[in-house]
Formats: sequence, C-alpha cells, structure tokens
Amino acid sequence: MAREPEESNKKLVRGLSFVDATTIVVGSMIGSGIFIVSAESARLVGTPGWLLVAWILAGVMTLCGALCLGEVAAMMPRAGGPYVFLSEAYSPAVGFLFGWAQFLVVQTGTIAAVQSLLPTFRAFLYRRYREQVT
Repeated sequence: MAREPEESNKKLVRGLSFVDATTIVVGSMIGSGIFIVSAESARLVGTPGWLLVAWILAGVMTLCGALCLGEVAAMMPRAGGPYVFLSEAYSPAVGFLFGWAQFLVVQTGTIAAVQSLLPTFRAFLYRRYREQVT
C-alpha cells in the first residue's frame, strides 16, 4: 500500500540570497555580445593591460550603478523598478515614457543585437553554414 506524502510546512520564500542575486547579475551581464565586444575593445585599446583596465573600470561603474539602484529600491520597495522610481521622482508621465521606451527601443534593440550574432555562432557549430557567413 502506497503512503501518502506527508504535508510539509515549507513555503516559498520571497527573497534572494546574496549568491542568488550575484548569479542573476553575472548571468545578465555575460551575454552573447561579450564575445564580439571583447575583440573590438581589444583592437581599439591595443594592449591586453589597457583592456583589463577598461574592463575593471566598467565593472566599478556598473557596481556603483547597481548599488545606487539598490538603495533607491530599498527606499521604494514596490514592484515596477525604474518605472516606479522615475514616476515618484519626476512624474507619472516620465515613468510612462520610460516604460514605452524600454519596450519599444531598449529590449527590442537588445534582442536584435543578440540575434545578429546568431549566424556567426551557428557557422562555428555547423560546417555547412560556414560558406554562407563568410
């Protein structure tokens, strides 16, 4: 006779640990574009040392931006992120325009940029596509 599973008192926790938040940020920062951007950045700066300096500087600036956004989020703990912050700081119209700009320009541009790299990466995986790309 099969036993019924015991009822547990476990509930979903509405929160992220430090490791969870770190892996989300790292995963969102390291996208497919990093393989192309690094090559172009290395060509522009000329030496590996300056490339590392540029990456470290960009990392520090990103960290400062993330900490500032975290502080604002702690002051306004509501769903909506930058939309809520801009609506409260300036006006609901600014938040509305930000939301539509995010939807129509930023997100679609990011998707298009990632999609434009697909043929290049696909060519390395499948030989029959190499002639089409080059």
